[in-house]
This record gives sequence, structure tokens and C-alpha cells, in this order.
Amino acid sequence: MNKITTSSFLPAVRNVSLLRDKTYIGIDFGTSTTVVSIASYDENSQLIHTNSLRLKQKLPDGTIYSSEIVPSVIAWNNKQILVGEGASQLKYYLKKGKNIWYSFKMELGEDLGAKYYESELREVPPFNIRNPKDAARVFFAYLKYLITGYCKNNNLSNDIYYAVSIPASFEANQRKDLLDALMANDMKISKQAFIDEPNAAFISYAVYRATEGQPMYVNPDYNSKVLVFDFGGGTCDISILEIGHSANGFFSKNIAISKFTKLGGDDIDRYITYHYLMPRFLKVNNKKMEQFRTNEKKQIASALYKVAERLKIMINKSLSTLTSEFVMPEVKNNDTKIVVESEVNVYTNKGELRQNSFYLTNKEMTDTMNVFIKKGYGKTTRIKGEEEYNSIYSPIESAIKKSNVSKEEIDYVLLIGGSAQSPYIQEDLKIYFEDSEMLIPSNLQTHVSNGTAIHSLLFNGMNKCLIQPISSEPILIITKDERPKVILPAGTLIPCDTIIIDDLVTSRDGQNIVELPICVGSVRKLLFNLKIVFASCFISTTCVLNGRKVMTQIL
Repeated sequence: MNKITTSSFLPAVRNVSLLRDKTYIGIDFGTSTTVVSIASYDENSQLIHTNSLRLKQKLPDGTIYSSEIVPSVIAWNNKQILVGEGASQLKYYLKKGKNIWYSFKMELGEDLGAKYYESELREVPPFNIRNPKDAARVFFAYLKYLITGYCKNNNLSNDIYYAVSIPASFEANQRKDLLDALMANDMKISKQAFIDEPNAAFISYAVYRATEGQPMYVNPDYNSKVLVFDFGGGTCDISILEIGHSANGFFSKNIAISKFTKLGGDDIDRYITYHYLMPRFLKVNNKKMEQFRTNEKKQIASALYKVAERLKIMINKSLSTLTSEFVMPEVKNNDTKIVVESEVNVYTNKGELRQNSFYLTNKEMTDTMNVFIKKGYGKTTRIKGEEEYNSIYSPIESAIKKSNVSKEEIDYVLLIGGSAQSPYIQEDLKIYFEDSEMLIPSNLQTHVSNGTAIHSLLFNGMNKCLIQPISSEPILIITKDERPKVILPAGTLIPCDTIIIDDLVTSRDGQNIVELPICVGSVRKLLFNLKIVFASCFISTTCVLNGRKVMTQIL
């Protein structure tokens, strides 16, 4: 068996002097929370070290709070901007899109114009928050300020190079908006500085094992397959890697990534809220669900989400202590109540609603999680008046199908993300992947940022990309009959070789204006529209996909 050592990650020929006097930062930009890490190379031990930064965040009362976790939230309160924990504490007191902004990561890439039409910062420089892309720009400006301050206080070089992790299913238009937000802050970002979150997680885990003297092994007779399960607050990403050893040392390649699926820990909170907390909340206040319109229900639900999240975490932790070898205890099905004391006030057209004590039973939590671990054709649960609930097996089966690898051929399953800490998730995955070894890091929430920092060090400092990314969805051209023509298939390596499409013709002779709508994934997701004036009747399109965009050339 061959070991995966730290040295096997490094280039065969390396000039470590190029790494000196530079700082390599990795940012795990999450839907709910963000983590920043730094990577360095020790020339004496020849080991790569990572450290997650404890960043200072201002709370609403003016006190300073330091943590590795920075909530991806911006708030405008009492004429001051708050980013991170301080903004998060105001999440259910302010109005989204008006004076508080969150979940803007997953809205990147959408051509929404000035989505935040109520924004109190629309015309307030330097913020000017009008849409999700603006919110991302402001969030990264704050992160850069914190990172620069950290480097100064710790005598680190202010020559900072960045890498940012993104969902494996992030599409080209989403990547472009994110890159624009970073470049607007003059952050040193190369065209391949993005790394898929599952890939970053695997790199971090493998380096951690090697550094601790417990390296992973790969079979010399065949290449191992690793499925990375990344389940965070707003996304559930699956990446399948092939790893092995060659004459040049360790190698890896991405063979499949899941299709984007709306699924995250926030959806679990939403289900708990609508099915357990809200009915009880209304009953305590002598109200019924049918008395409220959809928007009022959403208003009430938003005030209860934080309580739902706390109850979920408390039950998961309680059951985790009783779980052995991925087998959960029978108490998961009993009526034991977990109680949270939290004052919730909601002002509605039916008067003020108030409650200060909430509970959830073990069985209710189990029934909730059964919705998210459903298998078969009915993996998506649709309930009238609510957004749909997707199972974790939707993205898992999507990735396995694309990989042309059976689940029995998966050697390792690596769990990453805060929501993957759930004993329900871990037990079910162990049953589903019965022939695979489960890999669970000690801290599931920082591994992605650590891996991203390692990617920054290796790519920006040594010009080595450990895992070459692939496109998650096909790039299409919509032709006149509205049938999409694939110009770059899903799974294309980034950057890719030049692809020439030379069989497009105009619909009539003498036509001097041609429009080519370029879409990603489906005809409903427009990437951009090419308008060609004075075109001939024969069109040759040259396409190149790199880490930043799709480049097209018309001949």
C-alpha cells in the first residue's frame, strides 16, 4: 500500500524560496457562515501547517467578539454597519433586503437587477447594496479588513494571496459574480483560485492525516474512489474523486460532482418550524394557521428559525453521545422533550404573538430527519404552502450516476460541514455505503477553509493544482427551434482544450444579425447572449472554459 504523505502533495521540483514573504489565505465562503484559514510550509520538517483565524466581530452593544466562525450576514442598525456575529444576532429583528442581508451567496449569478429595492444602503457609499452581488462585495471588503489586521498584528506579510472555496455545483454565472465581488476589493485572486468545497475538504483531511503521522493509503493495484459529502447550512455538495500514486507521487482527479440541489441544514430548521414550533406557537396565542396569509406565516416562521436550530443541535448532541459505531440508540423514537428558553415576539395583523419556552421531542426530530434521508423515486417531499424538502440522496445519486461508478466501488466517504455532524445522517450513510470506510474529521466546520488555504499555498506559491476542477453542468446554445445544443458537456476539465463547433448555420441567406443564447444546465439559466452583426451564413464557434468564464470566439 502507498502512503499519502505531505511531500506527495508538493511539486517534484520545488523552489520554496518563492513561498517566503507571502501570506496564503483560504476562505470557505458559506451560505450561513464563513471560515478563514492560513497555510504555511515548514522547510525544516517539510510539513504544511494550517490555522483557522479567530476574527474580531462587533456585536450590537459595541462589544468585540472573536471566533473562527463568521456568520455570512450584514446588518445596518443605528446608522452603523455590522458584519458577522453582530449582524447574525439581529437576523430575526430586522427585515431581509432592507436593513439586513444573508443567504446572498446562493443568489449570486441570478440576473435580478436591483433585487433589494427597499435597501436602506442603496444610495449610501461605499456600501451601495442593491443586489446579492453587492452584498457579497461588502462582505468580502469586511473580511479583507479583518484579514489584513490579523496579518499586521501577527507580523505576517501583507502580500496576501487568496483562494476561495465554492460549492461543487456552483455554475459559471455564479462563479463570475463571486469573482467580480472579490476583484472589486483588489483581492489577489488568480483565475484558478476557486476550489470546490468537497475537494478542499479532502485535501485538508489528507494533509492532516499525513501531518499527524496517520497517513491515508492508496492501493497500488487500482485507483481508490472517494465520495466527499459536504452538508452545510445552505448546500449539500457531493464530489467523487479518484486518487492514486504514480511516478510523480500522489495524484487525484475529479470524476463527478452533484447537480445543484436546494438543500441544507436551514431546510431542517424550516421543517421543524412549520410542523412543530409554529403550530404550538399559534396555539399558545389562541390562533390558528388558517387565520394567516402566506407572507404572515413566513414572518412568524423567520422568528422561530433560530429556536428550531438550537433544538436541532441540542437533540443531535444528546443522541451523538449515545451513538456507537454509527448505530443510534432506541431513545431516538421516544417522547423525551428537549426544552429551549427563548423569548419570541411577533407583531402581526392579528396582534402581538408571544412565547418564551419551546420544546421538541426525540421522536419529532427522528420524523423530521426521515424526510431528509428518503430514498427511491419520492426523494423530494412536497407539502402545500411550503417550499419542497429534498433528500440528501438526490445529490448523492446525481454524482454517482455521473461518475459511472457504483456505490459499492466507493472506498472512502468523507463527511464535511456542520450539518454532517448529525448522527441521523452518519448512521444512514454508513448503512447506504456499507462497503466504504467512513472518514469523519475532528472539526467538520474548518476543514474546508484549511484545504482552501492549502490550495492557495500550492497554487499561488508553487503553481500546482492538486485536483483539477470539472464543470458541473453542460454549457448549451439555444438554436432557433429552441432545442439546446451542448457545446461543453458536464464533467469537462477546467481549463479545457479548445472545442470547435462548426455546424451552426443561419436560418436564411443574407441574415446579418445572429443571436446565440448561451445557457448553463438548462435553457432556463441564461449565462449570456451573444449578438453577432454582419455574420455570414456559416458560423464557427470556438469555446474555451477556464477557471473564470466561458470564452467564445466567432469566425
